[in-house]
Amino acid sequence: MNNRATLTQILLTAGMMACVGGAFGQERIVLEAENSTDLKEPLVVVDASKPGVAKAAQGSSGNKYLEIAQGKGKPAEGGTPGQAVLTFTVKKAGTYTLWCRCFWQDGCGNSFLMQLDDQPPFVFGQDSTYDVWHWIKAPAKLSQFKLSRGDHRLVIQNREDGVRIDQVVFVNDARHVPVDVEDPAP
Repeated sequence: MNNRATLTQILLTAGMMACVGGAFGQERIVLEAENSTDLKEPLVVVDASKPGVAKAAQGSSGNKYLEIAQGKGKPAEGGTPGQAVLTFTVKKAGTYTLWCRCFWQDGCGNSFLMQLDDQPPFVFGQDSTYDVWHWIKAPAKLSQFKLSRGDHRLVIQNREDGVRIDQVVFVNDARHVPVDVEDPAP
C-alpha cells in the first residue's frame, strides 16, 4: 500500500471514529410543546394545518405548537400566569443543555418563563429573530442543567404575548446545536 492510500485510510478511520465518538453516549430528550398537560390559558395548542392559521406559523413539528396569542397580554401584576407542563424522563444523569424552537412575532413578544422541577423560574428568549421558527439556547447562566436520572417537570408560563413554542430539547452534548425540527426521541 502506498503512503497516499495509507494516509487516506487513516483519515477516513479517524473521521469515522470522530463521528462515532461525537454521538456515542449522547442523550437527547426531544419534547413536543403541544404535548403539554395541565394547560391553562392564555397558553393554547394550535393546529397549523387548519384554515385561518397564519401561514408564517406553519413549519412547526407535526403542524402543532404551543402559543400565547398576540393580544392576550402579560399576566396581571400579582396574578396567576397561564401555564403548560411538560414531563420527561432522564435515562442518564448528567449535565444537559436546554434549547427551545420558538417563533416570535415582534420585540414585545419574544420571551416566556420556564421552571424546571423545584428550581426558581427563569426568563427564556429575548432574542431578535422574528417571523421564523428558530432555536434558542437557554440563558448563559442557566444553559446547562444537572439532571438526575428519573422523572422531571418543566413548566412554561406566559410572560409576553405573540409567542409560539414548537419543541424543547435537553441534550447532554454541549456541542449539539439544533438546526431544524428535531426528531423526537424514541
